Amino acid sequence: LAKWFPKLCLAYGWKFKNLLVEDQSITWVVSTLGREMPIEMVSIIGTKLSERIFRVFPSYYDENPSGEYWAIPYYLETTNQVPADELRRLILHQIRQDQGI
Repeated sequence: LAKWFPKLCLAYGWKFKNLLVEDQSITWVVSTLGREMPIEMVSIIGTKLSERIFRVFPSYYDENPSGEYWAIPYYLETTNQVPADELRRLILHQIRQDQGI
C-alpha cells in the first residue's frame, strides 16, 4: 500500500500527504483541488486499491465474493492530519460494535 497509494493519488491529481497502516485499519490524508467530493475519493480509492490487492493476492478474491476488499462502514473526516490515536481507537471500536464484532 505504501507504494501503490501515492501512485494512485498522482494518477487522479491528488496530493498524497500521509498513510498509516495498522492491524485493524488504514488511515490516509490526501488533498485535492476540490474537483471531487470526499466520498467520491473514498469510493475511487477503495475500488482501485481493491482491484490491485485482488490482482496481487488472488486468494483474497476467492475468499471475498463482494469484490471489495475494504469493509464498510468507514470514517471520513476532512482534515489535513491523521486523527489522534485515541480517536482512531474509539472510531474502530464503534465500527466493530456496530458490526457485532
